[in-house]
Amino acid sequence: MMAGRMIVVAVRRSGHAVGAITMAAGATPAVADVAGAAVPYRLAPGTPVFDVPAADLAVAEVEFDERVFQDVKRARMLFPGGSEQSASLAFVKAGTVEVEVDPEEDTLVIKAPGSPGEDVPFWALIQPQENGPSSVVTGEIPKGGVQSEPVAHGLTKGDTYSALVLVAGLTAHQEEITVP
Repeated sequence: MMAGRMIVVAVRRSGHAVGAITMAAGATPAVADVAGAAVPYRLAPGTPVFDVPAADLAVAEVEFDERVFQDVKRARMLFPGGSEQSASLAFVKAGTVEVEVDPEEDTLVIKAPGSPGEDVPFWALIQPQENGPSSVVTGEIPKGGVQSEPVAHGLTKGDTYSALVLVAGLTAHQEEITVP
């Protein structure tokens, strides 16, 4: 790695950075070398810690930018054509994201502000507040829409979950959801 460069660990689907490191010159490490099985991620003090699975992550080497360390929830990697080698760093705007659960259909919908000019991918990590396995839900907010199509969630009625919702182009969002 050249001087003035850094490694950013990001959720592949949305591009949201979940961590960054600086290191001595050498080859860009693999996700497993940096993340192990998962990267712990917390949006703010006092909020839940989410273990983002390594299988959903990518690493990319980019020019050093201290803003990644100062406000990681706004940092986003752009992976044109899915290539980690040609990734670039961007910073996203704040926006209100909402999770709506339909208990009758066992689905959820992700709502975001505005009407995007293209399909916008999202990635959500949902973990129970009590013991139990986490689940990842993905989908898209279609071009011109304000919400995703309903996505199956597999959550248990009556339970409460913490959700980390990453919508491409918006800051990371954490929400507590209860399945009615």
